[in-house]
Amino acid sequence: MPRLSKKFILLLLAVVSSALLSNVVSAHGNSERDANKRQQWYLSTTVSVYDSINETTYTAVNPVVIGKLAAAKTGKDKYDIKPSTSLANNKAALVFVQQDWGDHSGEYLTDFRSTRYRNDNWLFTVISSINDAEVTLNWSSPNVLTTQFQDNMTTDKEKPTLDSRTLKRLSLIDLSTGEVVKALAIDGRLNNHKFNMAYGEQQREFRWVLGPVRSKHLKTSR
Repeated sequence: MPRLSKKFILLLLAVVSSALLSNVVSAHGNSERDANKRQQWYLSTTVSVYDSINETTYTAVNPVVIGKLAAAKTGKDKYDIKPSTSLANNKAALVFVQQDWGDHSGEYLTDFRSTRYRNDNWLFTVISSINDAEVTLNWSSPNVLTTQFQDNMTTDKEKPTLDSRTLKRLSLIDLSTGEVVKALAIDGRLNNHKFNMAYGEQQREFRWVLGPVRSKHLKTSR
């Protein structure tokens, strides 16, 4: 499987703060067929919280990023990035809470998986210390990563697209209500999800599902 360069990892840090990736250049000699046999992509989810008492909207500093990379794996790998400080008491935040990673357990902002499997799912948490918060989740178009080869150099480029099989196969589940929201609306535009957190409800779990939504996906357990 292709290796993404150290420069890609640095740019991945940038996507966490700005939701953008630039071109990535790596100097390794993998074959074109191996690098492109499975689609690589990422998608960012953002959150905003409206405090009706103070009439103030708070937006998470960082999105959470899901995706598929040929060099990634299920579980902890170098593409899983932690926040600089805990987000547990923020007015508006998103985080992956990894509980079964041993010494690496804790909060993360990214969760990339291997391209080996067609279907997958990602559990993440919405955090808000605002009582009776009015919350909106938005997400980006998937950014598809493709590899070009020239003179024994590989250039990994990204391109956002609404015309994506990945986007059509993604669904968001609100695990508190069981509501399932397709990533793509019927009219072909990106969907979003709005909800209210009850008084004292400072966290709510959601799951991105790639592929058919099964009963097991409605449970909070991994």
